[in-house]
Amino acid sequence: MKKKEIVMDNTSSVETLYQDARLIIERARNNAVRSVDFSRVQMYWQLGKRIFEEEQQGKERADYGTYLIKNLAKQLLPEYGSGFGQRQLERARAFYRLYPIASTLRSQMDKAKIKKDAKAKGDEIEADTKAKLKKMIALWDEQTKVNKAIKAAKIKQEADTVHAIQNLTDEEVKHFLHEKWITPVQSGIIATASEVIETLIKQVEALSSKYAVNLRTL
Repeated sequence: MKKKEIVMDNTSSVETLYQDARLIIERARNNAVRSVDFSRVQMYWQLGKRIFEEEQQGKERADYGTYLIKNLAKQLLPEYGSGFGQRQLERARAFYRLYPIASTLRSQMDKAKIKKDAKAKGDEIEADTKAKLKKMIALWDEQTKVNKAIKAAKIKQEADTVHAIQNLTDEEVKHFLHEKWITPVQSGIIATASEVIETLIKQVEALSSKYAVNLRTL
């Protein structure tokens, strides 16, 4: 009974999802992209994103996601074939959740293709191009090593700082507390007092100048 209610309540949503899915697939098929592999990956990523977004509209119902994917697969399979069955759509949704940021996906795919082309055998890739790709990969590896070294140095610095703090003498603690809290407060008080005094002096000078000529002088 509950399943029938879901179908009746969400017929328009499923139809909209179906039309959006068709648009994504058709756009991907008609898109003249150099990398066919990435175009296909991007298509599944977009499908996963659209399914996930629609799924969130009925997230209070535990079986809503399964219902959506099952019914979407029934509509897509006859038109586009086995690549759009229920299992494939579930994987597309999981794929999007793994890489929710499109730029990250593109970066990962570009690196994978570059590494593949650098190892290509025969004359698939020109020798000069392969040499440049290998140099690029070497730079990536070097960057990875540098990043790891920076991370390790940061961790060591934090550990050394904690160790130094834990081993401060009472005199050192007093000194640091004084520098951290008391000195700034004292400086603030002195600065404020100086401003007040300077303002009063200016006011007295102004009054003195204003009343410099008294009645007796006149």
